[in-house]
Amino acid sequence: GHVGLWADFAQDARIGRLNFVGSNIFMWARSAGSIECPNAVADTCGCVMVIDQSHGIRMHGRAFYEEGNIKTGAPAINPQGAAFLIGSVSTSSFPVSCLDLNFTVINMGGLPASTIASHGLTGVSASQQAACAQLSYLFSSVIDLAVSNISQYGGAPSPLPTSGIYQLGFNVDNGNDLRGSLDTVPTIDGVAPPAQIVTATSGHAFPGCNINVWDGLHQCRIGPGGVVDILGSAAPTGGTGVGFAVPTSVYRNIASGITYRNTGTLSAPAWSTP
Repeated sequence: GHVGLWADFAQDARIGRLNFVGSNIFMWARSAGSIECPNAVADTCGCVMVIDQSHGIRMHGRAFYEEGNIKTGAPAINPQGAAFLIGSVSTSSFPVSCLDLNFTVINMGGLPASTIASHGLTGVSASQQAACAQLSYLFSSVIDLAVSNISQYGGAPSPLPTSGIYQLGFNVDNGNDLRGSLDTVPTIDGVAPPAQIVTATSGHAFPGCNINVWDGLHQCRIGPGGVVDILGSAAPTGGTGVGFAVPTSVYRNIASGITYRNTGTLSAPAWSTP
């Protein structure tokens, strides 16, 4: 159906297992609280979770994210096709808080290559903006997402990769712990997605939370404010970190043991030793 589980003003639910197949939205929680499921499997969904004005939701599991469903995944509330849409209609007086979400998100392939450029959100520009989770009005929560762009068949990377893990909207602060890993971001029609994984939308202040995301494409870890910690086996060059290493980012040469710091800019890094 359209929604696998409605949690509308629901309280105190202890669920052993959820496994909905083909739902547009795996779970939709509004004004809900104290809901737990340690074994949640979202199979071929258009959106894994929509959570607004809710608290105390604990869900762990896997999500097989079907690109073919993204264009129908509640487009009115989720036009960019995010797998997790948190706090989109919440307010500062009624936020989302105390979430514990831990999911492996597997981007499922299968779209013909000839349709990539024109198939709704699978166009190059749209897919480059896609984030696995869009967060707003989120307090005191732990969200841990491991995103794989390798197809469910174990073959080539999915034609619609997730190029971002968290897109931070309004009032994402007060002690959140945002973790994650992204294995690889393949190019689409030869155009590489943007390097930045953690992005902030207009109007969002610096997040008062921990951000720890591993970017498998650039072999770096991203922290608060977009500061990155890059690992490499040689000294950085003029092109190292361009477009994704903000000032004060660190580059570690694991061959020589020398650590460099970006004293330049995002578009023109300048790597200096202490």
